[in-house]
Amino acid sequence: MQVLKIFVVNGLLALAVACGSSVNAASGVNTSPDSASANSRAISSFGEIVFSGGQGMHQVNGDKVVVKDGILRVNGVSYGTVNGTSVVKYTVRDNTKTVTVDGTVRQPVR
Repeated sequence: MQVLKIFVVNGLLALAVACGSSVNAASGVNTSPDSASANSRAISSFGEIVFSGGQGMHQVNGDKVVVKDGILRVNGVSYGTVNGTSVVKYTVRDNTKTVTVDGTVRQPVR
């Protein structure tokens, strides 16, 4: 089963895709319409969100990925700054979670 949600807010397009036989939008991936663009997918032990835009909130397998005022946070932990054109990718695979910005893996800011 695939679920595709497309919505436009303030002229910006956001796209969310969830696929897998036992995944629904509530347990898999949720996106807020504040992002410039977003693609996401979730399968029982795998979840991924890829988006760009200076503001937005997304949920992947229960984790909250937020960009506010140019700061990227995952579950409240800062992963540094991003700009409006940065491409942010958050991947959950089993117990491994990876944050990538513009192709570079990011670690929490200490």
